[in-house]
Amino acid sequence: MKQILLKGYFSEARTYVKTLQAARGIDSDVSKFIEKFDWDNTRKSIISLLNYFEKMCFLLKRDLIEEDVLKDTCNFLFLKYYNTFRRCIEYRLDNEGKKLYEHYVDICQRWS
Repeated sequence: MKQILLKGYFSEARTYVKTLQAARGIDSDVSKFIEKFDWDNTRKSIISLLNYFEKMCFLLKRDLIEEDVLKDTCNFLFLKYYNTFRRCIEYRLDNEGKKLYEHYVDICQRWS
C-alpha cells in the first residue's frame, strides 16, 4: 500500500518539477510560485514526498537505518529533489520560522 502511495507522490512530484522548471522566475519570486500551489494536490504530494524523505533521514539519525544502505539506494533521489525544491524549502524556513525538513536538509548537504 505504501509503495502505491509513494508512486503517486513521485508522479505528482514530477508534474510539479515540470511546472517548477517552466517557472523561470522562481529565483527572483519564489513566494508567488509557492502561493500559486498553496492548497492543490500537486503541492500536497510534494509536501508528502519531502515528509517521507525527512522521516527516512530521521530514522538514519536515530541509527535505525544504516547510512550506507540509505545512501546507496536513495542518494540520487534525495539530492535531485533537494536541489529542485531547495529554494521552496528555504523560503518556508525563513517565513515560518520552523526547522522544516531539518534532517533531510542536513543529510543532503552532507551527501552533496
